[in-house]
Amino acid sequence: MAKAPPSISDYALVRRQFQIFERALKKFKGDVGLWLQYIQVAKKEGARALVGRITAR
Repeated sequence: MAKAPPSISDYALVRRQFQIFERALKKFKGDVGLWLQYIQVAKKEGARALVGRITAR
């Protein structure tokens, strides 16, 4: 069975994950584990530019 190309909703789910991480990091700036999880999720999703912006903070 061939894999279908990504749809708009696939991108929306990933963006929503990133938004949730951003809100959590505003509230818990010192939580290193949360930062590392955010970086792992961004890497897994292939968001190289976002990984760079996260690590620069």
